[in-house]
Amino acid sequence: MKSVLAIFTGTFKEGARSRLFWGILVFAIVMLLSSLVLSEFTFAERYKIVSDFGLSFITFFGILVAIFVGVELIHRELDKRTIYVILSKPIERSAFVWGRYLGLIGVILVNFVLMGIFLYGMIYFYAGEVNFLIMLAIYGSLLEAAMITAFALFYSSFTSPFVAAFATLGTYVICESIDIIRASAAKQSGIIRWTLQAIATVFPDMSRFNLKTAAVYLDKIPASNVLFMTLYAIGYVIVLVVLTSFIFDKKEFK
Repeated sequence: MKSVLAIFTGTFKEGARSRLFWGILVFAIVMLLSSLVLSEFTFAERYKIVSDFGLSFITFFGILVAIFVGVELIHRELDKRTIYVILSKPIERSAFVWGRYLGLIGVILVNFVLMGIFLYGMIYFYAGEVNFLIMLAIYGSLLEAAMITAFALFYSSFTSPFVAAFATLGTYVICESIDIIRASAAKQSGIIRWTLQAIATVFPDMSRFNLKTAAVYLDKIPASNVLFMTLYAIGYVIVLVVLTSFIFDKKEFK
């Protein structure tokens, strides 16, 4: 546990310096620029527009950080050869992987929290109201980012940074298209249908985490849905990080 905590702390500090505040700054600028058109709308329309755009941007920047920083984690250690110093100490490789993953999640969490605070301020300023549903929608996007981070770390454990980033991005597109893949599988037969069904089964369905529409239109979100998507994400993350630890444990560093 001490090893995981040490790796987590180092990763969090490193990630915060290199990515966190730049992402928040870009998000803030984009939101401010987009808000210039809101003066022509009613308060109800402003709430929907600010909420919709804000939640979309939060998801977008969260996924970007998850993909590119997640892919960079292990490869940066290899390039700088600092991983040899770390692994020469009595630290299990699985502890290194878990510490790296949790450190990055910490960076992403702070990123989401600060962007969420900014979004709440924008909604209150332009629409005069805030709603707890916005927080749940941001939480759903955070779970998405946590899963994509696990995929990024998994791919980066056995391939190059470019391939890992491309594979993670492709995985995200697949996960967002599970419903389309299932519909396509129903229209096919033979090996194509089996392949599409396998993809829809193996990859997580990201639509489970999309609470944006409910938050924008003030629809009720059952607590059971929030609990299910939380356990769903945790399950995938554990499997992916365990697989990453297994691959990393067998990896020979030269």
